[in-house]
Amino acid sequence: MLPRTQRLRESRHFDAAYRLGKRWGSAPLVLYTQRNHALTSRLGIVASRKVGNAVIRNRLKRLIREVFRARWLDLAPGFNLVVVLQAKAQGMSLREMDAQLLTLLGRAEVLGGNSRGNHL
Repeated sequence: MLPRTQRLRESRHFDAAYRLGKRWGSAPLVLYTQRNHALTSRLGIVASRKVGNAVIRNRLKRLIREVFRARWLDLAPGFNLVVVLQAKAQGMSLREMDAQLLTLLGRAEVLGGNSRGNHL
């Protein structure tokens, strides 16, 4: 589990990322980024019922948290990151999730210099 300081928990922070942040998307995932001017980046995950039942949604959220846990040192500090799961994310493996998120984070320019290695 990510430490409390690295999680988005309040709906106002999610809303601000949607309204004021930038959006990058792919078929299974959408990433919203917004500057938070803090010393660390924070992650929030959204999965609607369209993604699947609770078992599927929770599994996908665990995969996303694991990717971020493994790549946390690669992220630039000072961002609120919201990952929105789409229905096409069902059945993704850890490696597929890692590749998708790495692509989106690279496009969003929130990766530091240590992201070249294959962590997962």
